[in-house]
Amino acid sequence: MPYLCWAFLYTSTGVNSYIEALHERMNEVIYGAPTAKAAIDIACFDLIGKKLKQPVYQLLGGRFHDSFPITHVLSIGDPNEMAEEALSVVKKGYRSLKIKVGTHVEEDIARIQAIRKRVGDDIAIRVDVNQGWKNSATTIKALRALERLNIDWLEQPVVADDIDAMAYIRTKTTIPLMIDEGLKNMRDMREIIQKRAADKVNIKLMKCGGIYPAVKLAHQAELEGMECQIGSMVESSIGSAAGFHVAFAKKIVTSVELTGPLKFTKDVGNLHYDLPYIRLTNKPGLGIDVDEQTLHKLTAFSDVIR
Repeated sequence: MPYLCWAFLYTSTGVNSYIEALHERMNEVIYGAPTAKAAIDIACFDLIGKKLKQPVYQLLGGRFHDSFPITHVLSIGDPNEMAEEALSVVKKGYRSLKIKVGTHVEEDIARIQAIRKRVGDDIAIRVDVNQGWKNSATTIKALRALERLNIDWLEQPVVADDIDAMAYIRTKTTIPLMIDEGLKNMRDMREIIQKRAADKVNIKLMKCGGIYPAVKLAHQAELEGMECQIGSMVESSIGSAAGFHVAFAKKIVTSVELTGPLKFTKDVGNLHYDLPYIRLTNKPGLGIDVDEQTLHKLTAFSDVIR
């Protein structure tokens, strides 16, 4: 595998073919392990960009978006406390909120209603259930109470592998549905499209294997006219920057949720947010610098006995 990375550094053409060969080799060696593959994929894209003095989004076809609004994520809590937090960030300029729910349906409905009442009708609200409502019956019950609350979309209400339930729920509501945990690879995307199981999909680089697979998923979705979000698994500046480069390069990506670095007291990189927006620079590669001292401090070392 190393010879592939070195080949990247000495050519200005055929970037996609080299990256594709890299993924083919990784997939031959081991099935799964998407996060490990993503780390190698992202490192290679960063190396290529720096060698060619181009930002990664340029390697993906060029920049389409100039900026993205950042969505504030509200963790599950008391309805009134969540509503107060929502109002406080709206006053700071945020125009979209993601509400984490997925416990008891009536309590979840109360959380969403309290937040909508507090922030008014002009703020975008997205609801993420994280599979918490389990099945279609519970989800449809909740949706009846949410229909009039102007919800942007409802994300992954049922268990990840129940694509049929998502397809059924979609026929019972006017609220757009997003699949997250149910999308890991191109085979999942094909099933989602064939069964018309979602209006939107949440693509995560750590879940699909990196920049290259994420772009392929976005292209699949674009053929169907299905909008994409580039989502977060609470990555550092490195993983988040990689996700942003995919998002900025693709028209079909209409939202981002890459807020990991905002949650850390220490980060290994220096990705800059212009809150409540993100704007990428034209610096080469990922456009960030890695703090080697912080990386060393945050790395867990252990002896391996063979």
